[in-house]
Amino acid sequence: MPWLEFVMPSTKQVKHRAYARTGCKPCKTRKVKCDEAKPQCNRCQRSGRNCDGYVDVVTQHRKAESFKFVNYISHGPSFSAALFLHDTRQRQAFEFYQLRSSLELSGPFQEETEVWNRLVLQVAYHETAIRHAVCALGCFHQEYEDETLYASGFLSTGLEQYSYAINALVAAKGSRRCMEVTLIACIMFTFCEHLQGHLGSAKAHVHSGLKLLDTYVTVSREMDRAGPTNSDPYRPYFPLTILILLFRRLDRQLAEFGQQPVRSAHHSLGCQTSYLPDRFQSVAAASGSLEDIVDQLIGVTLEATTRQLVKCSSEMAALRGTWYIRLSQQLDQWKRAFDRLSTLESTRNQDRANHHHHEAVLILRLWYSSCRLFLLLDSPNEVMDYDGGMPMFQSMVDVAQGLLDVQNKCEYESMVPTTQKREKASAPIIEAFMVPKSKYEPCELGCFEDNGFATLRPSYFSRLPMLSKAVFTCTALSPVPPLFIVVTRCREPKLRRQALRILSQLNRRDGFWDSTLAAMCAGTLLYSEELDTADLSDQRGKAQGPMKTGSAKQIIPAGARMLGVRPHFGQGRLLTLEFLKAQQQHEILR
Repeated sequence: MPWLEFVMPSTKQVKHRAYARTGCKPCKTRKVKCDEAKPQCNRCQRSGRNCDGYVDVVTQHRKAESFKFVNYISHGPSFSAALFLHDTRQRQAFEFYQLRSSLELSGPFQEETEVWNRLVLQVAYHETAIRHAVCALGCFHQEYEDETLYASGFLSTGLEQYSYAINALVAAKGSRRCMEVTLIACIMFTFCEHLQGHLGSAKAHVHSGLKLLDTYVTVSREMDRAGPTNSDPYRPYFPLTILILLFRRLDRQLAEFGQQPVRSAHHSLGCQTSYLPDRFQSVAAASGSLEDIVDQLIGVTLEATTRQLVKCSSEMAALRGTWYIRLSQQLDQWKRAFDRLSTLESTRNQDRANHHHHEAVLILRLWYSSCRLFLLLDSPNEVMDYDGGMPMFQSMVDVAQGLLDVQNKCEYESMVPTTQKREKASAPIIEAFMVPKSKYEPCELGCFEDNGFATLRPSYFSRLPMLSKAVFTCTALSPVPPLFIVVTRCREPKLRRQALRILSQLNRRDGFWDSTLAAMCAGTLLYSEELDTADLSDQRGKAQGPMKTGSAKQIIPAGARMLGVRPHFGQGRLLTLEFLKAQQQHEILR
C-alpha cells in the first residue's frame, strides 16, 4: 500500500509587519506601502487616486526666523483644551477660540497657527489672565459672526471675561513673568478691541505694549547674559523674537493707517536685515523676509513724509543714496529667491488646490509690487511722480483681481445664510468727513455704467451684506494697504475704479485695516479729486484703454490732487477722516 504523503499546515506564524504610521490616508486605508512624497504620494498619483494628505505632520527643525507648520486646519485637536474650565459659557468661548478664532488670527499664512493655536493655549492653561482674555476674544468673535438676535449674550460674556482678565493682571506680582503675561494680554486685548470696532482703544493697547516690550527686551537680554540661576529657573512662554514680531506688525499697521509709531520702541527694536537665501524653503520664510524690507521702507517713507522732503532736497537725496539703493537690492534678491520657490512648488504641485497657499503667494506678490513702486519715486511727497508708475499700478490690480477670485472661491463654499439680522455692526462709524469744497456731497456716490459704487456710503459696515464671511484679524501683510495706494495714487480713471471695486469686495478685516472702510475712504478721495476736474465728466463710466504715461497730469492737475487721508480715533467706534490736499501739505482742509 503506497504511503500517502500529507502536507501538514505549518504551525509557524507569519510575522506581521506594522505599517508605517506616517503614510498618507488613502495608502493607510488600502494597507499598501506609501512612499510618503509631499504633498501627494506618487502611488496615489500613478493610480489616479486623490491623495488626501497626511494625518501626522512630521515636524522638522525650523529656523529661528520662521514658524513651524502644523496642519490644524484639516485635523482639529484630538481633545478639547477647555476641559479644565467649569463654567459652561467660558468653556464654549474657549473652544470657539481654539477651533475658529486661532485659525482666523493665522490668516492665509498657515505656519502661524503655531503661535495662535499652540503657544497661546499653553499660556492660557497656566495663566488666569490669558485664560480670561482668550475667552473674551472667543466671545467677541462669536458676537461678530453671529448676526442673529441672540448674539447679545456673547457680548456680555465677553465684557465679563475682559474685566476678569484685567483684574488678574492687576493682582499679579511685578516680575519678569508678569511682564511677559502682560505683553501677551496686550496682544489679545488689541484683537478684542478690533472685533468691537474700538480702534482708539486698540491703538492704546499697542502703544502701551510697545513701551513695556522695550523694557522687557532689555531685562531679558541682561538676564540671558548673566546666565540662568537655580533660584529663578525662567522659561518664557513666547520666544522673544515672536513677541517682537507681533508688536512690530501692529506698530507697522498703525503707521500704514496714518498714525505716528512709538518712536522709542521703534528705535530700540529696529529691524535688522535678515539673511536672504538663493531660494526660500517656504512661504513663511519669504513672508518674514519681505516684512523686514517693508518695515525698513515704511520707516524711510515716514522720515521723508514727516520732514516734508522734496525730491530736489539734499536730505532726500541722502535717503535715496543710503536706503533706496540698499532696499532695491534686497528686493531684487527677495524676488529671485521667491520666484525659485514658486517654480519649484509649481513643478511639484501642479494639481494642488490650497486656497490659503495661493492667497498667501498673491499677497506677497502684491506687496512686492507696492515696494517696487515706492522705490521708483524720487520722493513720496511728489504726487505728480506717481503717474510714472502706471505699469506697477496695472500689475498690482492684476494680482489683486487674482486674489479676489481665490478668496471668493473659498468664501462661497463655506457661506451659511442667516435668518434674522441685527441692526448694528461692530466696525467703526465715520463720525465726520473733512473735505475741501463742502458744497459737494462726496459720500453720495454716483452709479456709473461699468462699475456701480453707489453702495459706498458712510454707514455701519464691517462685511458686505450679501456675504457671511468670517472675519480676518491677522496682522501679517494685508492686501488692503497696496490696493488703497492704487486707488488714491493712481489717477487713471478706469484702473483706479477697478482697484476700488476689488477693494470694496475683498471683505477683510486685517487688524486695523478694514477693506470696506478703506474702500469708502478711497472712494471719497477719488470723487473729491475728480469733482474739481471738468475733463473727467465725459470719461466717467466709459470703457477705455489704460492711460498712457503722463496723460494723468493733463486730466487731474496738481492743485486738485489729494496728498492722503489722516484718520483720528474717537471714543468707542467713532472715527474722523481728514483729507490733505497736495498744494497745502499737512494742512487740513475743512
